[in-house]
Amino acid sequence: MPGQINFEQIKEYGLKIGNLSQDMQLVATAVGIDGAIKLILAFGGSSIYFPKKESLLKKTRNRTIKNDFNGTNLKELSMKYRLSTPCLRAIIRRK
Repeated sequence: MPGQINFEQIKEYGLKIGNLSQDMQLVATAVGIDGAIKLILAFGGSSIYFPKKESLLKKTRNRTIKNDFNGTNLKELSMKYRLSTPCLRAIIRRK
């Protein structure tokens, strides 16, 4: 599309973190100004949800729990994963 701004053009303008909105300043602090620019170009105008860090590995953890469960080791798994046995049972029952 003619007139579309690209990464190099934004870099040429010398965009600084201080020129960004407060939210984007936080993003730029986390991923760098180049990363923030790339996110703006890719998702500008969108509303994106970022999950909490704790949920990043939850599916993998739950799959590992299911694989580790041998039918008699709930207490061991409870100590290993720091979860209650009812919580472990619920994870094991889920498909």
